[in-house]
Amino acid sequence: MTKNDGAARLEKAIEILQKIRLSKENSSVMIIAGLSSCFRRLGVWHNLASAGALNDFNFKINGFSGKKLQSQYARASSVWTAGQTAAILSLLSSADIDIRSGGNRIEDILLQKLLYEICVKKGALSAVYVAEPF
Repeated sequence: MTKNDGAARLEKAIEILQKIRLSKENSSVMIIAGLSSCFRRLGVWHNLASAGALNDFNFKINGFSGKKLQSQYARASSVWTAGQTAAILSLLSSADIDIRSGGNRIEDILLQKLLYEICVKKGALSAVYVAEPF
């Protein structure tokens, strides 16, 4: 993975966010709920992987029956570790509370900050410095 993968993910995520925000279905709470659902499922994927249980039976009972879905979660698991996934779920929960209590004035800023913390910081808060190897 190159150093710019996080920046490329962020750019694409913000582009998608802008398209969603321009549509009728642009509720920040629903966006966060969708992201939370995806990252909870990624947590399940990590649990299966750590138990050595990535097989057709476990895929089916855990909702990963399609090959495309399996491929997506396999790629996602190579981007975010189990710990990062848990941290991202915490960020999503915190952002949900902030947006519900802050009103519409700062929604876009909070959503973009959230995407930065997911795509680039991989679950770390923006204020936390994470040294990257060269």
